[in-house]
Amino acid sequence: MMLFCPSTLGWAKEHFPFLGEVSSDKVSVRAGQNVNFERVDILAQGTNVIVYDEQYGWYKIQLPSTAKAYVRIDYLTLENDTIGKITGNHVNVRAGRGVNASALGQLERGKYVRLINKMDDWFQIVPVEGMYGWVHKDFVRSKSGTVPSMESLGLAPVTAASILPAGHAVDNQNQVSSPSLTVSGVIEPALTVGNKINYQLKTQDGKTYYLQIPPVVIGNFVHAYVRVDGNLVSGVASLPYPVIAVQKFQLTL
Repeated sequence: MMLFCPSTLGWAKEHFPFLGEVSSDKVSVRAGQNVNFERVDILAQGTNVIVYDEQYGWYKIQLPSTAKAYVRIDYLTLENDTIGKITGNHVNVRAGRGVNASALGQLERGKYVRLINKMDDWFQIVPVEGMYGWVHKDFVRSKSGTVPSMESLGLAPVTAASILPAGHAVDNQNQVSSPSLTVSGVIEPALTVGNKINYQLKTQDGKTYYLQIPPVVIGNFVHAYVRVDGNLVSGVASLPYPVIAVQKFQLTL
């Protein structure tokens, strides 16, 4: 009597999601189910992927943390130099810097995302759970019916607890933060004044504030008009202008 043993891939097709493994080197992840869609990542042989569906010979996978994904800057505020918070509903995450680029998923108001860098009017972000790409099924083999956690794939969600809380004192032991304030103005480079101050904010009514904030992100906003939320810092009376320990800032259009 002949026994029929279904192949591993046949089993996987009937049981989504499953853990797959990339079986070739330099495999493209696309924004859709054919080669005409944008390439958002290239995976090495042996890379683990979570497969959620199959369409037209392509597997729908959770986007890896290395995939390119973009959000317009006017749909988020900056919590610190590496974390943004979504300010709109059903905000599209796209495969490129433009409204015509393919959508990879959507984010809801209040969601935190990790920022990679700013280019033009877009921020590149680390993909989160619920953002998908497509890989041709010929380049993925089934590995397990047990799906790993998002944390193990480098996609752990950002939580409010992981963000520097409002009112947190700056790291100089001689400085103490006062109650919070909000001001708007133009960001400009500051002269070398120490105390980790790299930028200053000039308001429309002629006031100037020094800003304490890491330069990684804010440097992209030089000469832009922004709203800054932070705390006035005491213990720096020798400086000509008051100092704001910045908690977050937002581009004002």
